[in-house]
Amino acid sequence: MIHDNDRSHWFGASDSKYIMDMSQCSKSFEDWWQIKCGIKGNNFFGNIYTKAGNTFEHSILKAWNPSIQFDRQILVPSLRLRVNLDGNLADEIFEVKTYQIDKGFKVTDGYYHQAQLQMLGWKLEPIIQFVECEGQPTLYSKNPTLKRHTILAYGLYPDEYYAEYTEEQIEKGEIPIEKERIKVFEIKPSKGTQRNAKRRLMKLSRRLRKEEVHEDDNR
Repeated sequence: MIHDNDRSHWFGASDSKYIMDMSQCSKSFEDWWQIKCGIKGNNFFGNIYTKAGNTFEHSILKAWNPSIQFDRQILVPSLRLRVNLDGNLADEIFEVKTYQIDKGFKVTDGYYHQAQLQMLGWKLEPIIQFVECEGQPTLYSKNPTLKRHTILAYGLYPDEYYAEYTEEQIEKGEIPIEKERIKVFEIKPSKGTQRNAKRRLMKLSRRLRKEEVHEDDNR
């Protein structure tokens, strides 16, 4: 879990609803866009469900595989894409979802598109190297090819939403987890979806840069 409530000037995988819907006519899109431009602050600071997700996240990952790395951030500046991974191995991404155990869990369109954006970020994350003769920066991917993207869904009982744990337990993943309650969903990469997402991110990032220049000129 990466604790940063500032969502301005970057697009994240959790923004998939707006990235993949280019109608741009709704009030919710306009509110979202103002947050991206830094005109409006992000006033959502979570609820008991998002808090529980953050609380159990590291422990679920650790219970599944103690070798999983927590909280990697991927940046693709050319697209203004900033992807926060719950966990990863050298060739696998993990996304943790908690849910009310009596209601069940399914992979929604939003979760699917979020996963595709995470895989796109993994593929496009640049490292700057220089062409020897011309001295011009050339971008190469530094990540190995992904083998899979895995959603780990963990059902919570009502009392678990209100359980209290220390920061150390939360950060180190030391909350007791019943591994048999973890449901596993593999998300396969979709070249078409990722291609559309990249195209839309290009348009949105260009628009965002224009808005920022306009804002600077008005200061």
